[in-house]
Amino acid sequence: MDWQLAYDFSPNQSELSDLGKAERFFAGEGAMMYFGSWGINNLYINYPDLNWDVAVLPKCPDPVKGDGRASISNGLAYATAADNPNLDVVKDVLKFLGTEEAAIIHGENGAAIPAFNGTGESWSKNYEGKNVQAYVDQLAYSVQYPYSKTKSTWFPEVEATLLEVYSGNMSFEDACKQCQQQVDESLATEH
Repeated sequence: MDWQLAYDFSPNQSELSDLGKAERFFAGEGAMMYFGSWGINNLYINYPDLNWDVAVLPKCPDPVKGDGRASISNGLAYATAADNPNLDVVKDVLKFLGTEEAAIIHGENGAAIPAFNGTGESWSKNYEGKNVQAYVDQLAYSVQYPYSKTKSTWFPEVEATLLEVYSGNMSFEDACKQCQQQVDESLATEH
């Protein structure tokens, strides 16, 4: 059954092609959406009159561990080339960037949730009146966003397959099988 057509509570794929989920939300045409912490600064600054807040993702069954919560996260890192002509200076800068002090500066500027444990509030307090602390709280049960050498190969294929589900052209079960095969085939070339 095509749940979008049967219940009409979500735009269908054609409608989302015309106006994406974020644009619908910002225009007041969407009640909710999945939105990463990296987009909050833009939302907070550029849509000051939009009434919004953040809630944690719903609790759902985990096929491996039972009932639970999950979220994805990833990190950013600073690096330099080994042959950098200013390597000594850059090493000092990189060493500082890995400190709690630098993480707090990073968070206070609203760029992203700092990776240094215990400094997330320096980021969340930038957004007065909004429950963005929910993003920081979800880190306790988050898993690393999946990356691999061949992600640029399998990710577009998986995304296209999922669009077939959203369009009502493929069952969810068939799509899961096809996605698994696409990822497995790509990962097999990494060894």
